[in-house]
Amino acid sequence: MQRSVIIILCAICCNSLQAQEAKRDFQYFNSQIDSIVAVYSIENYKASEVEYAFFSEADLNVNEQKKIIEKIKQLFEQDKYVNLYSIGHKLLGYAMWFAYPEQNPIETNQLLLELYLQYYFYPGRTNGVIGWNYSDLDRRKNYTPKAKQRIIEILEGKKGETEYNAYLFIEKATLEKYTYPWENAAQIMKTQEVQNAEMLRQIRDSIIIASAAQYAKTIVESASIDPDLIRMIGFLDMKEAVPIMQQKLSDCIENNRCNDDSKKSYRYALARLGDEEQRQYILDNLMENFRKEDFYYFRDDEIVWKYIEVNFPSGRYISMYGDPFPVFLMTMNNVYPFIKNLPEELNFPYAYDEDIGYYLVDNMEEQYQWAQSLYEWLMANKDNVEFDYDGEKKYPWGW
Repeated sequence: MQRSVIIILCAICCNSLQAQEAKRDFQYFNSQIDSIVAVYSIENYKASEVEYAFFSEADLNVNEQKKIIEKIKQLFEQDKYVNLYSIGHKLLGYAMWFAYPEQNPIETNQLLLELYLQYYFYPGRTNGVIGWNYSDLDRRKNYTPKAKQRIIEILEGKKGETEYNAYLFIEKATLEKYTYPWENAAQIMKTQEVQNAEMLRQIRDSIIIASAAQYAKTIVESASIDPDLIRMIGFLDMKEAVPIMQQKLSDCIENNRCNDDSKKSYRYALARLGDEEQRQYILDNLMENFRKEDFYYFRDDEIVWKYIEVNFPSGRYISMYGDPFPVFLMTMNNVYPFIKNLPEELNFPYAYDEDIGYYLVDNMEEQYQWAQSLYEWLMANKDNVEFDYDGEKKYPWGW
């Protein structure tokens, strides 16, 4: 069996190398999934990394993309091979390209997203599929009413028998590899008057089923919505989710049932949906760790000014590639892309080379002076500064 698996894997690798220059059409994608499924449709075979081409690299029309999506869906609907759940999530992630590429038609993105949300609580899902591209408001078109309804269900923690059975199946397959269920069964057999191999197997199977059932119950009940999807609720302006998010945040705070990132995400989403208490909490407590994505998310001038007030004069340093980096420079770097009416003389100090074009200056003192000059201009023109959260931006450091 191991030899056949190795042969198939080698064949996939060879085919992958040969196909790099080949046209990535429907036949290529279809056969690629078939090859992967052939390898991982082996009981108790441990799944590893899956190499797969992205939709954005493919020559597929909408109908062909739908067929590929349906094929991925079938991996979740089977109940025979443990590995195919995680493979389904990985293939789905590759198809979505983690942030819904512009190359995909909206219809395709909507189908991918609905599928991802449908099997959100299935084993093998990884975070990061939703993405953080809050600069693109058009991304909200990818969320159909069906997808939004499913997000509410995920927020509420609604899971069914299918999720439970998936984890039950995985744990049973795992326990069958160990010897201790046999050992425990043998101990129980010592108390029985009748002892035979069939009874020993029945007791061992009962031990596995009971243990797997408890495991599945614990995992499914503890599974919850991830921070990235919580923030997306705010991005989608889903005001209908406000009451339950307030309840969830309260439960997080009072019973410590979620991590700091989840608490922060609830606060972000609620503040963006108009919760003044959470907006004030963010202004008072969360300004030090803001990122550029957060400015795209909130689109709130007062938050930008508060961020500058808290961070520029703080004197703090952060670690950047193991070296201390001044927060005042990071602050201006983060704010710079959003200033609409910036004087040309305050543009970030790029240099120019005929061979490589524009590049960042290496002289840090020059960058420090730029940051100080920009800060002074902002303070002197506070009543007239205009911020723009849309359009093409310059990012001095690319962070």
